[in-house]
Amino acid sequence: MSAPLQTTTARRAFLFAILIALAWFAGVAPTLRSLEFSSGSENLLAGTVIEMHAGGPWLAPNLHGEPRVRKPPLPAWIHASLIPKSILARLDSPDQSARDEAYRDLALAMRWPAVLMSCLIILATFEIARTLADNRIALISAAVCASTLLLLRFGRAATTDIHLAFWVALANLCLIKWIIRGRATWLLPAGAALGLAFMSKGPVGLLQSVVPAFALIAWLRYSKVEGEAPAEPSAKLG
Repeated sequence: MSAPLQTTTARRAFLFAILIALAWFAGVAPTLRSLEFSSGSENLLAGTVIEMHAGGPWLAPNLHGEPRVRKPPLPAWIHASLIPKSILARLDSPDQSARDEAYRDLALAMRWPAVLMSCLIILATFEIARTLADNRIALISAAVCASTLLLLRFGRAATTDIHLAFWVALANLCLIKWIIRGRATWLLPAGAALGLAFMSKGPVGLLQSVVPAFALIAWLRYSKVEGEAPAEPSAKLG
């Protein structure tokens, strides 16, 4: 296949991946304001953010007046920075209807970063699969990722888990680019993403990225020794 045709096919595949992510967004976004903060993780993060805006410390956030040291602070920093103070001010309104509307606005403000991260996870999954295989497999992978119950259920929630998943997906993408393409420049963004994953939920991110990366390196070396090295990734779409 000629280089211009390969470029055109790759761009078309990426466009389809964006459409998959937008379809996921269109299905999930309308529900953000209507769902209450019912999960423990969302309640804890929302409570921490409200306490930060109420005068609590930002560097080491508190929850119920005590330092919240069980979870790293990055998700709390991100959500507290993005929530307008006007929403929090309306939570104390004497008007019940105004308070209800403020809580719906708070739910939207807390959850839209998670939805954005989920869409980027779908695109990262597409690019990981395209690096390892081809455009067809990449699109199938993106569709599978977008339709999984885990992403449909938790991708809309303001939790530390979605932050962890996003930074791990980005780290894995950079590590796979380094392994397959052999460019050490990918290690810098991989290290940054791993650091942010650590700041989101601790060392569990290393188990979800570094360990699989070493497993992939070992498999590639074993395949080469056995004379069964995998074929170069194809740019074909079909």
